Amino acid sequence: MPATPLRAKIHLCAMTFLQFAILGVWSVPLVTYLQKVGYTAPEIALAYTTMAWAAMLAPLLVGMVADRFFASERILAVLNLLGGVLLGLAALAATAPDGTPRPLLFFWILLAHCTCYMPTWSLTSSISLAHVADATREFPVIRVMGSLGWIAVSAVSLFSSFYGWAIEETAWPLWVGAGLCLVAGAYNFFLPHTPPPAAGKKVTAGDVLGLRALGLLLDGNFAVLVACSCLIMVPASFFWTFAADCFDEKHMAAVQFKMSICQMSDLVFMGFLSFFLHRLGMKTVFQIGLLAWVARYVLLAYGNMEASLWMYYLALMVHGMCFAFLFVVGPMYADRKAPKDLQASAQGLLTLLTFGLGQLVGTYLSGEFVEFYGVKDAAGEVTHDWQPIWLWAAAMSAVIAAAFFWLFRDKVGLRAEAADGDAGQG
Repeated sequence: MPATPLRAKIHLCAMTFLQFAILGVWSVPLVTYLQKVGYTAPEIALAYTTMAWAAMLAPLLVGMVADRFFASERILAVLNLLGGVLLGLAALAATAPDGTPRPLLFFWILLAHCTCYMPTWSLTSSISLAHVADATREFPVIRVMGSLGWIAVSAVSLFSSFYGWAIEETAWPLWVGAGLCLVAGAYNFFLPHTPPPAAGKKVTAGDVLGLRALGLLLDGNFAVLVACSCLIMVPASFFWTFAADCFDEKHMAAVQFKMSICQMSDLVFMGFLSFFLHRLGMKTVFQIGLLAWVARYVLLAYGNMEASLWMYYLALMVHGMCFAFLFVVGPMYADRKAPKDLQASAQGLLTLLTFGLGQLVGTYLSGEFVEFYGVKDAAGEVTHDWQPIWLWAAAMSAVIAAAFFWLFRDKVGLRAEAADGDAGQG
C-alpha cells in the first residue's frame, strides 16, 4: 500500500494541532473564571452545554454540505474565522462593565461560537481520512497532534503561575482561543483539497435533515456503538465540566497544566492505538475505553491531596484510554460502515449524538449533582462533597460498559481491502 505523501501529512497534523488547541486553551479554565466572577454551578453548567447544543445543531447539516456542495477545507476555514470573532465577543459578554455576571448573554454568544466550532471535529476527521493511505496506522498519528496542541496551550497556566498570575481566573484564555481560531481559519485554505464526494447529486429533504445518515442506525452493531458513545458522554461530562473545579477546591496548583496530563496520556495511547487495534480488535479496544471511565471515577472518588494524591494523577493518566479508545475508534468504525458519499454525514451523526445529545444531558445532570452536593460554610463559601458525585458517574459508566459487552457483536477487519466486506456486517 502506498504511503501518504509527507506534505499532506504535515498539513493534516498542523490542522489537527490548531483545531484542538482552540478548545484546550479556554474550556478547562472556563469553570474557574466563571466561578471567580460569580456564576453559580447551574450557570456554569449552562455555559458548558453550548458545546452539546452546537453538536446537535450543526454537524449533520455541515456534513451534508461537505458531502455535496463545497470543499471541506474551505468550509473549515470559514467556520474557524467566524468562530474566532464570536469567541472574542463571548469574552466581552461574560460580565458587564461593573463586573456583574451576564450568564444568558454569555450563553448565547458562546453557543454561536460553538455552533461554528463543533462541526470542525467531524470535518477534520473526514479530511484526514480522505487523504491517508492507511487509516488504522496513520489516522491515530495525526490525531495525536490534537493532544499536542492541547498540551501546548495548557502550559500557559504553568508559566503564568511562575509569575503569580492566575490566568485561569481571567478572560484571557477566551481571547487566546479567539486568536487561534483566526490563525487556524487562515491556514485551512492551504490544506489538501477535499472536494465533495457526492457533488452534483440531487439533494432531497432527507439529505438536508440527515435522514440518510440516520439510516445507518438500522445496522444493529453500528447503533449499539453509537448509543454507547452517546451514553458514556453523560458520566464523562461530569469530569470535563467539573474536574478542574474539584481540583481547585482541593487547592491543587496549576490545575490547567496538570490536567494536560490527560493529553500527555493521549500521546502514549494514541501512539500505540494501531498496535492495540490490530491485536485486540475494535470491540475490545472500545470496551477497554468504557471500563477506563469506571476506573477513573473510582480513583477520583477515593483520592485526596495527601496519602492518596497518586489516585488523582492516575485518574488523569488513564485519559488516553478514556478518550482515544472511544472517541478515535468510534469515527474509524463509522468510516468503515458508511458508504463513501455519506462518510462526512456519518461523522456528523456520531458527533451529534455523542458530543451533542450525550454531552447535553450529562452537562445539565452534572450541574444538578454538583449543586445538590454543595456545602456552604459560615463565611458563605461553597465547597462540594465530591466522592458521591464521582461514584454516581462510576456507576453510570459501569452499566454502559456492561451493555456494550453484551450487545455489540461486530468483528471489523482492519485491512483496507476488507473494508467493503465489513460494511455489510450487522
